[in-house]
Amino acid sequence: TIDITESDRNSMEKLNNDKERVLINGSSSTTSMYDQDQLKQKNQQQQLQNAQEYKNKKLNLQLLLIDNYDSYTYNLYSYLCTICKYEPIVISNDAYKSWDDLVNSIDFNELQQKDNYDNNSEDTSNIVRGIDGIVISPGPGRPERSQDMGICLEAIEKNPNIPILGVCLGHQALGYYYNATVSLSPSGPVHGLLSSVWYHENQNDNDDDHGNNDSNNNRGHNDRSNGERGVDQLNGDTIPKAPQSSSLSLPPRCNLFDGIPQFFDVVRYHSLVVQFPTEGKRNQRHDNGDSMLDIEPIAWCKGGDPSLKGGKDVFDLHQHHNSDANTESKSEHDPVCMALQHKVYPHYGVQFHPESVGTGEMGYKILENFCNSCLDWINFHSDVPRTSNVNEQSHSDDSVKNLETGRETKSNPDDQKSDSITSPKYKVLLHKVDSDNNENLPSPEKVFEELYASQDNAFWLDSSTGRRNADLDQNTSPTRSSSENHQCPIISNSRFSIMGCNDGPLGKRIEYWGHDHPSDKRGVYVYAEGRGKNKLKIDSDLISFLRDEVSQNGVTTKSTLIDFLDDKGQEILARELEEDDSSIIPFEYRGGYVGYLGYEVRHDTRQSICEHEICNLSENILTKGGDKDTQVSNPNVPTAAFLFTDRSLVYDHWRGDWFVLGIAENSSEVLEKESVDGDNETVLSWIYSITQRLKTMDFDDGLIRKSGSQLKALTDKHSSLNFSLVRSKEQYTKDIERCHKEIKNGESYELCLTNQFQTTVSLPRDQSLSASPFGLYKILRRKNPAPFAAFLKFENKNERDNGASVSICCSSPERFLSISQNKNDSDILSPTKETHGWEFAPPFVSDNMDDTTFIIESKPIKGTTKRKVNMNGDNNGLKEDMEAAEELRTSVKNRAENLMIVDLLRNDLSRVCEPGSVHVPKLMAIESFATVHQMVSTIRGLMKNGETPIDVISACFPGGSMTGAPKLRSIDILNEMELEKSRGPYSGCLGYISLNGCMDMNIVIRTAILTPGNTTTNANTKEGSNSDGCSWDIAIGAGGAITALSESEDEFDEMQLKSRAVKDAIQEWYDDNCT
Repeated sequence: TIDITESDRNSMEKLNNDKERVLINGSSSTTSMYDQDQLKQKNQQQQLQNAQEYKNKKLNLQLLLIDNYDSYTYNLYSYLCTICKYEPIVISNDAYKSWDDLVNSIDFNELQQKDNYDNNSEDTSNIVRGIDGIVISPGPGRPERSQDMGICLEAIEKNPNIPILGVCLGHQALGYYYNATVSLSPSGPVHGLLSSVWYHENQNDNDDDHGNNDSNNNRGHNDRSNGERGVDQLNGDTIPKAPQSSSLSLPPRCNLFDGIPQFFDVVRYHSLVVQFPTEGKRNQRHDNGDSMLDIEPIAWCKGGDPSLKGGKDVFDLHQHHNSDANTESKSEHDPVCMALQHKVYPHYGVQFHPESVGTGEMGYKILENFCNSCLDWINFHSDVPRTSNVNEQSHSDDSVKNLETGRETKSNPDDQKSDSITSPKYKVLLHKVDSDNNENLPSPEKVFEELYASQDNAFWLDSSTGRRNADLDQNTSPTRSSSENHQCPIISNSRFSIMGCNDGPLGKRIEYWGHDHPSDKRGVYVYAEGRGKNKLKIDSDLISFLRDEVSQNGVTTKSTLIDFLDDKGQEILARELEEDDSSIIPFEYRGGYVGYLGYEVRHDTRQSICEHEICNLSENILTKGGDKDTQVSNPNVPTAAFLFTDRSLVYDHWRGDWFVLGIAENSSEVLEKESVDGDNETVLSWIYSITQRLKTMDFDDGLIRKSGSQLKALTDKHSSLNFSLVRSKEQYTKDIERCHKEIKNGESYELCLTNQFQTTVSLPRDQSLSASPFGLYKILRRKNPAPFAAFLKFENKNERDNGASVSICCSSPERFLSISQNKNDSDILSPTKETHGWEFAPPFVSDNMDDTTFIIESKPIKGTTKRKVNMNGDNNGLKEDMEAAEELRTSVKNRAENLMIVDLLRNDLSRVCEPGSVHVPKLMAIESFATVHQMVSTIRGLMKNGETPIDVISACFPGGSMTGAPKLRSIDILNEMELEKSRGPYSGCLGYISLNGCMDMNIVIRTAILTPGNTTTNANTKEGSNSDGCSWDIAIGAGGAITALSESEDEFDEMQLKSRAVKDAIQEWYDDNCT
């Protein structure tokens, strides 16, 4: 960490005071600016020194990481990046048809040094000359199925003299290849659960169980008869067998558990196990009469179901076991092999997941031990040729492998990103309407109703749990909303609401019709509302379109604060602010794109895997389920839709202030000339006009109240709406059974199964907003307030355009992804164990010296239970409510669900974050909302230079909390069970992508999707109501994570619980308008 002296602190204090004077007076002394630059330079120098020391400790290794399409591979990648000087080369298991094809792709003619810091060194040992080790990742499926393993088994066969570490499926692949039995776990699947592991103390002995040296035993899976497994023919060179005489110097062996205590806790995700024959069955194992295997187990855990080992004490990740060997070995079940090794080759496997956040420091130590053994093995075999290009007869010892030529997408995405980023296209102007100087400012609901509710297209990103001075009630200072260290997380995420539409001169409506719609309708449609409502069709997917848009827009780094000095808005004071002036602009939003990505955008983001690793784009794995020319979505609902908004409002719930934001092109002189892009109303005049409306609008406190007659009318009603399930309870129960089967067979760890409730509501035609979807949303935000709530409306009234007609009423409690600016926070650049995350974080120091870095955050929810508290405001049921929250916190099933998704999100963020920076500040915290308690975790990381919000979405979408893990295989299984019907916006994400590079997206849950109905009379039409009315088709998605511990009835009840608040709001909306 950076050492700040007392003098430095005083200087910083002085600088802060100077900064305040700058904001007030618009000028500063040369001395204060000089001091600020000096302190900044000193901090950067210290940061660079720390980064250099951090790099110097890394091992000079180049590893190959084979990805079995798992959702935890990049957790391994991130850990290995902090251990090794060179980032592992990641390839999917089917990127090459054979190992020889992979070897052929190594380009020895192009020397590539991976790190700049040793470019000028004369020490050629820093130049990588080959693959120093191989890590085979976890993954779904079975080791005997070629479609699940790709080249993994061949990698084992062809590389007896290269260290290999197999994890989970990789461990099973080693067991299968070397003739052990791989079968379903006798005690059933174990996913997201902890077990204590003990290991053989003398792993480095070259004796078998009977004390015989077994170095001659080199038989492998593909050549059982003649024992010719000691050679590898590459480029005509013979790699010698391992020493065959105990009198010779034996090669170094890896002690995976060096420095690790016995009975350490590990996280397990597996349905299959590697089984070794017992003493009496050894001679029955092999047809060739061999009584011994080439591999041996070296670590075990107790057999049986870990979930029965003591409830919460076992699964509290902060609680460690104090068992001894005697008690552990007296289990009534046979121990389960947790690690194995080859008796001669440097091949090792671990069944558990060392990269899981739950395994923690011991898992990281295992990877360190493996990497150290790779270096020892290289030094011992210094005369043994490395893997070389079979097309070349000889190569320089200084040759550097370059597998990047095997990438079938862009050759170097980072280079392309950095080259494509341009200077900012837009400027941001804003005015603050201060509540201290303007008493009785209107509530967000009042403002939206008057300004935007009647617009064809509008949005309200509504922190409906926000309230005045909420931060001060928690004894906290009014800091940035993303700071949660000492705050209630619901309060800290409920500070700002954002609203607007696309009626400005630069406004656009963007609709994307993707794979869930017929092919003739697919593409991106852009409606330029401010330019004569021009319509443009672009043959592109949304991710590519937004990536191009963001690149062309550049990143806006400054904003201009506008003050009006007279009553007519003619005289203004404009002050340019840097982006770190959070004391004046306390939020991240700066205008830009607001909208949603529906779940079916998964077809487009699926291919993002090839942006991060070498893979085969032509394989069906990347397009599965997205090539049918059918309508599987509501024809009124685009796959995704956004508004580009150049005029919007932000409300600060904590302070009661309003901010008016306007966007102008940088080429326009809005402060000098009264025209913007040909529009008569300038940005400045619009800001002034809206400011005056806010000041004169009728005051309200934002609360919805019903009169006595309305309340009596509600109590007199007895009919209820009919909500039908797309798949019946009987079918849903069968689907859960199918999930259990897939999990048992190793196809998935967790499957997030969903269903949809549907109803059609017909209301009397009424010109008031109460009968509109916005009327429903007003009820929903009162009944089920949430920090990431939203109302979106897309209405294309031109029938010939056949465009969007959908309203989204969302009360989501879950953040999918946010990107915020890291403002003077050294904790994430040079962290300590205390500041970086939960219990353990790998060593990490960033060498990013940019003035602005970005932090990515995700807050997945897994685990829900009904609240027991009386919602009338008294304390009735408080004890029962606290007991319900504690029962959720200690639930084995829910903790396992949550842990699996935490590890998945760590994996996804590791694709776009600096390696080693991804951490977990909060693990399995309980957050209580109006109707439910939720188990919520927080994952954060430092975004890599050159990445954009679109790259982050591409790497992480759909959210793991809505898919399960491994993500790709789970999505395919779910698609089959959900009858290949689109989930629509549900399970997708909703929020903003700001012009300054920031972003905030929720997960679309607890949501009603409304589209115009086809009829005006149906089973839900109130008797006696006007048949000349309006009809709305409504869909509500709901579901839950299915694990090996799930019970069908409980899962169905949980699905009903999650939909209850939305259904109740719809019922009240219906009753209100049919009285």
